[in-house]
Amino acid sequence: MTQIEQLFAVLSQNQVSLSERIRLFGFAVWVLSLEGLIRSKKAAGRPKDLNALPELEALLALRNRKS
Repeated sequence: MTQIEQLFAVLSQNQVSLSERIRLFGFAVWVLSLEGLIRSKKAAGRPKDLNALPELEALLALRNRKS
């Protein structure tokens, strides 16, 4: 396995652990959880990702307050 293949394998495992299964239009699909999305945007560090964090973190706080 090449280094790039190893990197993608690790990234894929990490993303699966941050994913959740939902039903969408009658299909079961895996999507990145809100926590996973926040982590991904922080890791990317691009201005557009960092600009989205306050709203995503507010949604997470709201969801945590309701549960």
